[in-house]
Amino acid sequence: MRTSNENIVLNTLLKIAFVFLLVAQCFTTPVAAQAVARKGDSGSQAGAIKGNATVTVAGKIITAVKTGSNKLKLISWRKNSNGSYTRLGDSGSQAGTVGKIAATSFFGGNKLATAVMTSSGNLKIITWRVNSNGSITRLGDSGSQAGAVSSLSVAAMSNELLVTAVRDGGGNVKMITWRVNANGSLTRRGDHTAAKGTYVRVTRLDALSGNVQAVCAFKNSSGKLTLASYKIATNGAIKFLKYGNAGAVKDLAIDAIRGTHVMTAVKTGSNTLKMIAWQVSGYGDFYRRGDASAGSIGGLSVNTVSSSNSGAYISTAVSTSSGKLKVIMWRTNGNTSSVTRIGDSGNQAGAASMIRIVGTSHHNMTTAVRTGSGTLKLINWDFNAMPLP
Repeated sequence: MRTSNENIVLNTLLKIAFVFLLVAQCFTTPVAAQAVARKGDSGSQAGAIKGNATVTVAGKIITAVKTGSNKLKLISWRKNSNGSYTRLGDSGSQAGTVGKIAATSFFGGNKLATAVMTSSGNLKIITWRVNSNGSITRLGDSGSQAGAVSSLSVAAMSNELLVTAVRDGGGNVKMITWRVNANGSLTRRGDHTAAKGTYVRVTRLDALSGNVQAVCAFKNSSGKLTLASYKIATNGAIKFLKYGNAGAVKDLAIDAIRGTHVMTAVKTGSNTLKMIAWQVSGYGDFYRRGDASAGSIGGLSVNTVSSSNSGAYISTAVSTSSGKLKVIMWRTNGNTSSVTRIGDSGNQAGAASMIRIVGTSHHNMTTAVRTGSGTLKLINWDFNAMPLP
């Protein structure tokens, strides 16, 4: 027979167990699927494009495009409360003929950088200022400090330091760091040549041990996904750390999640979408966490809408097997061991290619695409998600 004290202890333990059961149920209950709603678009305010890179700068959407005449043009847009967009200004004829293009914004300011393949096939970095009225001013560039490239990506490490990841003239993946000078010109600081590959993408992680860590993702010479980690010192010195690998891919995108995690969105060898979450250690090791799959796709773009210690919202914009635009929302838990699809846009958009997606809050995204008629269009999307704790 139990004493009164034993009964008190037993009742207390039962109450604690009940609380843990409730908490566990909250975290294992499936998230109900929700619609991604189309709110508005930019209409016919832009012309034909042959390339597209899109970023957010000082509360504005900036589309860096390769025009129908193969020129680089930057266009600034204001997103209105009703979901439409107003074209504010553009860069006019401040840049010349380009091939492939990429773009990155700096931290908390009104500047961005474009990485382009010039008409001669070489890499050039150009810095820009977005003025308060939406006009765009060219500041400086990297000149002839880099050679031939056939794939490129760029990320800001700080307000004074950029990194470009490229496929160089020899077919190798090369990381190059650049010092951004006060006048907007750039000085090449360091580089590292990795394995052969293409579809090169780069993203920035949080600073570790006083250095900034970057991750480059690419399709290797065997057709499989490879990730490479780097430490980048504040003076631009770059040090390769480790490789990580996954299966066959035909296209890929990457974005950072909460500092030490990254999400790769890939078009697999069977043309389906797969989301793979990775944790990156301070030594650069890659630990594959959760993953999730979707249906057949064409092109793709990925963006971390918001993240915290409890998880992240991730948006992917893809062209479906029928060539139409679809936005898919995903939720990860805190350690990214689970990746859950929680909603999509269905058939609210038409034919699209050269897709880019950026998030402006935990529930609002912008896609910039090349429409079926070949013109640039911005579309505003809303997802009714609660902010992360």
